[in-house]
Amino acid sequence: MKKIFVIVLIFILIVIGISIFLFNRSNTIIIDSDENKRLLSEYNENLDIIKDDLDYISVSNSDNSIQWYEFKNSNIDENILNVINMLIRDIGTFYIYATDDGTTYSYSNYLSKFDRYQKISENEFNKIIKNYNSSNMQLLSLFDKYNDYFVNDNLREMKILKIIVSPMMEYPKTVYNNSVESYNELLINEYNKIFNIKNITNYLRVYLDSVNNI
Repeated sequence: MKKIFVIVLIFILIVIGISIFLFNRSNTIIIDSDENKRLLSEYNENLDIIKDDLDYISVSNSDNSIQWYEFKNSNIDENILNVINMLIRDIGTFYIYATDDGTTYSYSNYLSKFDRYQKISENEFNKIIKNYNSSNMQLLSLFDKYNDYFVNDNLREMKILKIIVSPMMEYPKTVYNNSVESYNELLINEYNKIFNIKNITNYLRVYLDSVNNI
């Protein structure tokens, strides 16, 4: 009888141990994976491209307090120039927040908060991204105003700008913050935003070259 009791007790302990192991594993979020490394590498490459494009297409304001302030060529339609100048400043803001190291701005670069982790518990992950939703939507709201500027889009260039900027204007409708439950989902969300912005700066670079050659 005693032997049976010991066997049952050992069996129960094994079941409990396995359950605890599976529970902990299911509540662990992976940071360091091949897919995440690839996405993060491309994300950083796109950030470098955006900075290079901003440097190429824009100049700072008169007192150099704003690095990317206005388009280098002002001899274009006033309405188009106004939209491009706003884009330059808003994209500059996006870049600054995406590369923030926590020393100057509120620590809004959420991806870098996970640099020292290979994996993390779900509870700790949720603590780190606690304010991510509001920060994310605050930045995306920078593009809300462009709807008003594209109402009268008879100009060919304005139509093209609308197409290029639309992904950022529509992004809040397609991203659901509550679904960001893992580092991979966070990374994909940030990657998509920066990818869309890179497309805008790439186009503005091409457009500057075209108007300079007229």
